[in-house]
Amino acid sequence: MTGQLTFHGPAKIDGTVEGEVLCHGVLTIGEGAEVRAKVSGDVVIIRGSVEGDVAAKKKVELESPARLFGNIDTPRLVVTEGVVFDGDCSMRGAREKGEEK
Repeated sequence: MTGQLTFHGPAKIDGTVEGEVLCHGVLTIGEGAEVRAKVSGDVVIIRGSVEGDVAAKKKVELESPARLFGNIDTPRLVVTEGVVFDGDCSMRGAREKGEEK
């Protein structure tokens, strides 16, 4: 699939996607998935391969055997053992919440 994908609610990708993915809900990228795209959602769970930047309003989870080559922008990040992550991570939302206390 090439182009822009938009989901309203939970979604799972198990195939190959190029372009842009936007999910208003929980987006899961399965173990067999190969995604070359800008990815954004409320919660993004990655178990497959992603080349591109990932932004999540609430949380990004990288679960083995995930491979992410790109930057992350999220207030919460969970990484399990065995994950490959090559990029930068910004947690601006987490810092802003800490300043509100």
